[in-house]
Amino acid sequence: FNAYALPIVSAVLYALAMILTRTRCREENPLVLSLSLNVSFIATGLLATLAVRLIGPSDTDNVFLLGSWSAMGGQEWLVMALLVVSIIIGSVGAAIAYQAGPPATVAAFDFSYIGFASIWGIVLFAEAPSLVTVAGILLIVVGGILSVRR
Repeated sequence: FNAYALPIVSAVLYALAMILTRTRCREENPLVLSLSLNVSFIATGLLATLAVRLIGPSDTDNVFLLGSWSAMGGQEWLVMALLVVSIIIGSVGAAIAYQAGPPATVAAFDFSYIGFASIWGIVLFAEAPSLVTVAGILLIVVGGILSVRR
């Protein structure tokens, strides 16, 4: 994967999902929207996993994508259950927010997860963001502030 292509494609697809939620899905039940979004995530993940497995490993492939998988224990399943609850709350909340609130304001709060991801990276994994990462976060924050002020 190109270092820049995947995040850009991801951002565009996420933005399209939020635009569709606002423009075409105002009358839909937020639980239905959340279920649809998460089922599409699962389907896309399964297709990507299948594609990666069919391509097969080579000497230069990323071990993370093509390495062997190990069985999950009880603690891992508990974490997965907590993540499931979190994504349901988050996706239902985002659907409600995009249906009811001004898109620019909702988007500014929606993208606050980038800052929190950096904070959790520092706290949980002792990962310091690079200068490029900090510059990107600042650009997103400035863009959010500008869009809310309009």
